[in-house]
Amino acid sequence: MFVFGASSDSNRAGQDTIRDFVSGQDKIDVSAISTLSALQFVNAFSGHAGEAILNYNQSSNLGSLAIDFTGQGAGEFLVGTVGQAFAADIIV
Repeated sequence: MFVFGASSDSNRAGQDTIRDFVSGQDKIDVSAISTLSALQFVNAFSGHAGEAILNYNQSSNLGSLAIDFTGQGAGEFLVGTVGQAFAADIIV
């Protein structure tokens, strides 16, 4: 379990990378960051709070999770992964 307590824990200015992420075994817990009850996974931010983008490059085995908690149209939270994460791996 990888637990984050604030969006500033991992953002564009200081992004964390989870180097050994295994989908189905590991979880990314962002429940302490916001009172949101769910995330909406999208391809691009549109200015709505709770939007999240999951990216993955199969050839490099690198992924990322970006979350817009405030509806500003940009991800305040960004974490990289070595290994692919899916929506079911994220705890809100």
